[in-house]
Amino acid sequence: MKILTISPMGVYPPKGGGLLRIFHLSYGLSKYHEVFMFSQGIRRYELKFPLKSWKSTITDNYVEYRYVNLPTLITMYLSSKKNISNIFSGDVLKLSNPKILRKISQECDIIQVELPWQFNYMYDISSIDTPIVYEGHNVEIDMVRQTISGRLFTNNLINLARKKEEFAVINSDAVFMVSDEDKARISELYGVSKSKIHVIPNGADINNLKPTDHHEKHRLKEKYGFKNKIVGVEPVK
Repeated sequence: MKILTISPMGVYPPKGGGLLRIFHLSYGLSKYHEVFMFSQGIRRYELKFPLKSWKSTITDNYVEYRYVNLPTLITMYLSSKKNISNIFSGDVLKLSNPKILRKISQECDIIQVELPWQFNYMYDISSIDTPIVYEGHNVEIDMVRQTISGRLFTNNLINLARKKEEFAVINSDAVFMVSDEDKARISELYGVSKSKIHVIPNGADINNLKPTDHHEKHRLKEKYGFKNKIVGVEPVK
């Protein structure tokens, strides 16, 4: 099966919680299916002129195509000023209408859209026979409200975010959320049946993150003068 995954953020190499989730879920799927990821945006250290898109091959079955253009940079800058996710990424796609995305959307067996911002565009260009899945990392309208409360154009941005999220939840063939709480909240907000919403909790990469065994923990506590004591970690403020 060929899976097209759409992300408003550049994913590879993954840095941060949301990107790690997208990357590892796609990596896991690539063990059994072909995954083509189309992502937008560019991180500061990746910025080069002239602007151009590029492809990263992660495995034989998993590639990421990073789409970069001037409108993407402008909307990313505006979103960063508001300290919110790039809610205009789908509008950039509608404006630029990339050929490669239209091509892959007609060839794939299923489309998975990360976050609601690009969903409307993908819904418009995809075949009616191709299932389209929405993957929510948060209840985005709640996140937007918390982030931009009291700022200029607050109501406009909140209304836009709600419309985009509502459209994605209602028009997708299935919805994935990270917790039962988010599942219940999305169902309540947009009036969709809980049977349509599935939970995929955030996890850990157990291949790279392995807990220290019982004997090693005691050896290290004794080495640093904490024998027979309970040790906790307090974050630095």
